[in-house]
Amino acid sequence: MKKFISAKLSKKRKGDGSSSSSHQSKSRSHERVEEEQLHSLVPFIPADRILEPHDNLLLNHEELGKLYTLRTCGFNHTTVFDEQLLDQSGMSTDFPTVFYVIGWSGFWQVPEFGVKILSQEFLATLKSNDTGVTFGMFNKDYSLTWSELSTCLGFDQDCEQDIDHALQNFDLAKFWKLITCSNNLFVHRPIQIHNTTLRFMYIWIIVTLFPGPSMDDIGCKELQILYAMVNKIKFSPVKCLVPF
Repeated sequence: MKKFISAKLSKKRKGDGSSSSSHQSKSRSHERVEEEQLHSLVPFIPADRILEPHDNLLLNHEELGKLYTLRTCGFNHTTVFDEQLLDQSGMSTDFPTVFYVIGWSGFWQVPEFGVKILSQEFLATLKSNDTGVTFGMFNKDYSLTWSELSTCLGFDQDCEQDIDHALQNFDLAKFWKLITCSNNLFVHRPIQIHNTTLRFMYIWIIVTLFPGPSMDDIGCKELQILYAMVNKIKFSPVKCLVPF
């Protein structure tokens, strides 16, 4: 009997210790959860980046400077041509045909509206290298190869990204004479282009791809794209667009 009572007391004392230990363990676990939740509320900022207070973007000094420059620029959705003008000029038929043969069907018409802050973050963080590009969106870093970027922008997958290889037979003097009947290489004016569709295409290129202060002077890049259109060459200009 004595042994039985003694055993009962011993079990009870062991149970009390186990209960106390379990309570302490739960308490410590609860404190740990609270601590983790507290730390999760504080965003992690890499040492080389600054939290931009207006839009809460994580940028380095170079990217921050680009962002401030971009904020001084206008942000508008580009409307290149009036639909009625395209119909009356016949371009509503020519445009889809030309863009199809060079592999730009998914690129030239973008029905979705852009988001200003995401566009600014993308452009401020965009960097190119030999294999592709890196950029930031939603405060996360991304990288794409040139081929992946080309596909994401809507160019056909079989478009050549190396413009020098794709347009290796391009000769500026010969092509300019072909479309203008002019040997003057010092003055390139869109009005000199005889074909109406090519003139419209030049306006589309200069407004959409390489906008600038003047539309009167045709550059080499624009002529290369017109050359690809005339010769039905599938190529993607992504390597020209990123530096621009």
